[in-house]
Amino acid sequence: MSLENQVLAFMQEKAMTAPGDKVLCALSGGGDSMALTHLLHRLAPRLGIQVEAAHLIHGLRPEDAHRERQLVETFCREQKIPLWIEEGDTLGYCRREGCGTEEGARALRYAFLRRVAKETGCRKIATGHHQMDNVETILFHLCRGTGARGLGGIPASESDLIRPLLTASREEIEKYLTENHIPYCSDPSNEEEAYARNRLRHRVLPLLKTINSQAEEHISQAGERARKDEEFLESCAAQFLKEHSLTPGTIDAGALAKAPDAVAFRVFPLLYRQAGGEGVLSERHRQGMWALCKKGPSAACSLPGGIEARRVYGQLVCRKKEENPLHRTFPPRLLKEGEPVEEGGFQVTLHRGKKEAGPEEKADFFQKLWEPVQLRPRRTGDTIRLKNGHKSIKKWMIDEKIPVHLREGIPLVCDEEGPVLVCGGPVRVETKEREKDPGWTVVVRRKKTMANMRDDVAEVLLTKEQIAEKVQELGEILSREYEGKDPILVSVLKGAFVFMGDLCRAITIPCSVDFMAVSSYGRGTQTSGKVKIIKDLDTIIQNRHVIVVEDIVDSGVTLSRLLVMLKEREPASLRLVTLLDKPARRQAHVDIDYCGFQVPDAFLVGYGLDYAEKYRNLPDLCILKPEVYQA
Repeated sequence: MSLENQVLAFMQEKAMTAPGDKVLCALSGGGDSMALTHLLHRLAPRLGIQVEAAHLIHGLRPEDAHRERQLVETFCREQKIPLWIEEGDTLGYCRREGCGTEEGARALRYAFLRRVAKETGCRKIATGHHQMDNVETILFHLCRGTGARGLGGIPASESDLIRPLLTASREEIEKYLTENHIPYCSDPSNEEEAYARNRLRHRVLPLLKTINSQAEEHISQAGERARKDEEFLESCAAQFLKEHSLTPGTIDAGALAKAPDAVAFRVFPLLYRQAGGEGVLSERHRQGMWALCKKGPSAACSLPGGIEARRVYGQLVCRKKEENPLHRTFPPRLLKEGEPVEEGGFQVTLHRGKKEAGPEEKADFFQKLWEPVQLRPRRTGDTIRLKNGHKSIKKWMIDEKIPVHLREGIPLVCDEEGPVLVCGGPVRVETKEREKDPGWTVVVRRKKTMANMRDDVAEVLLTKEQIAEKVQELGEILSREYEGKDPILVSVLKGAFVFMGDLCRAITIPCSVDFMAVSSYGRGTQTSGKVKIIKDLDTIIQNRHVIVVEDIVDSGVTLSRLLVMLKEREPASLRLVTLLDKPARRQAHVDIDYCGFQVPDAFLVGYGLDYAEKYRNLPDLCILKPEVYQA
């Protein structure tokens, strides 16, 4: 088969272009790029494409630059191919960016090609990589250390890049250049063995061909098979993530721990990218994330680019470190008699002698405290004396399932001997009584502040920014689908009122609103299943397009019956939009037409959701600590 037909068949097999496409050829003046441009120009009528070319002068070989420029200009003029030329300062770029010459030249070249492609409307950029380039890449990756993706070599196409010559050998390209009298320039740097790739080309590949003359072709074929295997495994990983991830950057750690290694280790980069990571995960990073899936409730590891992977009880969570709104500590504060000090949602007051606790206060009397007495966060090695002996503060926090990132914010009352009490936790047992000493009373009052409410939170599941982005997206969808229908939004009180307000503002078409209140959870955490309308609609919905707005679909028992009631009022249409869906708790079937997020089987508060009428005003969606509602 001629090279022309071989390239045509390869391009069609890989669907590199579509009729009507404009293709920009990276034209350096070397043999590979000259053959590529000539071939694509010749194949253009059969492919239904238009071909243009771009030439970057890197500024590395001034003595050759003029000759190469004249060559590509003459060639493109004779072939009637539009040509774009630009001069670059590679060395200056490398100094600014702190990178090597080869890396800098590549970055400048691709930036130039993409800029020209955008300006000229070229949908694809063609480069002259061929079979030997691919084999060198596979061997280079193998020597450096790689997985199946690296063994796959250079892809035939990715995003806007296509490589039509990837199955062509160097000998086939040289033969094509000779037969078609195509001039080209030779790059002297290709002969310099200072570059690793050149050593592979001039030393390793010839040696491999003494073992098997078709070694180059066989390595390339093996790379293609490895790439197909990798694509399949990555699709398995993506599907696994879709099935077990409730929000971007999170996944069920238990399920991932049971997954095959080949799938799990491909899920980790997907999670990392969902959290905004742009680097490359090493084997050490993947092993660290793998260990988190199999460890206890609170552990973390750092990933490239300021991303952190954290085990939060049943979930593996990836997010930027600075995005964790709960991680905080505070400086030590001196406690003086009668002067209240507030920290971490607690108000602590030191009193001389015995004092009774007031409403919502806890008072602990100590016969003797060794001054100075202060309020501070825990320190390494802190222990507290209990009835059964000393216990480390760290061990107590672990037993109480307090996540690592919350522990530094819990205040401790300490004297010279160490911790006297942990706010909201254990109290030191005294060894001797001193009846002549009037003693001290430490009064601790838990203040219901935003910080205090956050102390009841095990983890932020969705940040306010993530919620806002999703609400905006839902608003745009509803605006398109209900154009000209004058819909009425029906909010189910109370939890949905925050979502309702934000969603209404995100809808850009005329709409009206109304509210219903039905029996719900009250002070508990489970639905009774009984439906009672507490507040009915003020609007007649017959022949109206009704959108029921819910904060969360949980068991679905109450909502399913409510939807039946509304349907009996004969609306023109009746659909449901919910911010959150908790399928693990479903007891009754509910058709959800529009959904923001699927969430785990955990008690959620914030953004309108409550427990015992508290926490609705938290801006993020949070998982409540079990001890809060189990108490």
